[in-house]
Amino acid sequence: WTRRLINARFGRTWASFLAFAAAIPSFIFFSYAPFVSHDIIPGVLFLAMLTGAERFLEKPEAGTWLALTALGAAAALVKQTCALFWVLTLLSFFLAQLTGKKRGSFRPLLPLAAGALASGAVVWLALGLVLGNPFPDSPLLARPLLQIRGVGNIHAADRALLFPWWIYARNFWAYGIAASALVIPGLVMALKGSRLRRAAAFSWIFSVALIQSLSFREVRYLAFLAPLTAFLIAPPIAWVLRRRAALAVLSVLLLADVTIAASAARLVAHPFFRESPEKEFLAPLAPKGRDRLVLMDFEQLSFFPKDLESPLAGDPYHLMFHLGWHHVMLLYGYRTDQFAKISFPRQWRPELLAGGDLVLIQANGITVNGAASEEPPYVPKERLDLSLYRGDEHGFNLLRRYTENGVERLEIKVRL
Repeated sequence: WTRRLINARFGRTWASFLAFAAAIPSFIFFSYAPFVSHDIIPGVLFLAMLTGAERFLEKPEAGTWLALTALGAAAALVKQTCALFWVLTLLSFFLAQLTGKKRGSFRPLLPLAAGALASGAVVWLALGLVLGNPFPDSPLLARPLLQIRGVGNIHAADRALLFPWWIYARNFWAYGIAASALVIPGLVMALKGSRLRRAAAFSWIFSVALIQSLSFREVRYLAFLAPLTAFLIAPPIAWVLRRRAALAVLSVLLLADVTIAASAARLVAHPFFRESPEKEFLAPLAPKGRDRLVLMDFEQLSFFPKDLESPLAGDPYHLMFHLGWHHVMLLYGYRTDQFAKISFPRQWRPELLAGGDLVLIQANGITVNGAASEEPPYVPKERLDLSLYRGDEHGFNLLRRYTENGVERLEIKVRL
């Protein structure tokens, strides 16, 4: 889809192809694309919204307006923060109208603003409908607000993590060296170009500024800009293709990008990704949520590939995989009321075993990369220790243990 959007504006040229190749199949893409990342998919929706808004301004049609409304709603349903795509689109086209050689009317932006409101209404209603299970006692229209608050509180403990201000600049190579080298010339050329290209440049600048302003930073957060970057660098690549020396430099940069991206792509063959230690660790959970109770002595369950270190500087979560209790609930078919927090063994009571099967999952903390932690609950890899117990009226057994060395299958009777 990204290729089609670029080709529609710049034609089926070598410049369009190389822009796609430089910006999309990068190290960060291959690090997260195998997991259908919600940080990658919205990017093409953003680019489609910008091109669709330009089409609507050129020729207002109901079909285009409905398509934009659907795109805006889809982006926000993929990831809540992508609701800002509408804000960025409207602001960028407002500035694009303002900075043109002939200042255009702002009245055509009003139907687009109405489209943003319609997208918001669709998202709010959809969230209210699908959140009936976690918030059964709340009014339909109040559930999205509870969800937003809940997502905000998920990262409350992450204030103890270090997210350096330079994380995006220092890891520029992960987005593609060639693309990173060409994006500034692309922005300069775009700001002198057509209304759509000016709007794309403003959207890119505002997006980077917005992500940089957040206190919680991961390298993957800028991955959604890859399609927009590809759109912006197509003109400077066309300029490069007409100059032999510049083309030689671009070829070297693209070759380096291919080598770096391949180092991430080959990890799909790593045993961690092929064997899924998460599934092996949680295998004792009864299918379809048939255990009476799941006791949790953890904030998150941490898993990571053995003997692999992240090359991303300052990113505490790259090559780290975390499961919360809600993930376990959804994956194994449990209900919310089947989960309960406990501090084990301090809060353990023998009568808990009297009512039938139960599972207890314990973790000593959340594992992060390097020295990204200032204080607990974060622990280095060598201190990772997850345990899964199963109990009933006949006894209590330790069945699984996960450490930096992988999953151990056990059958140890525990005396309490």
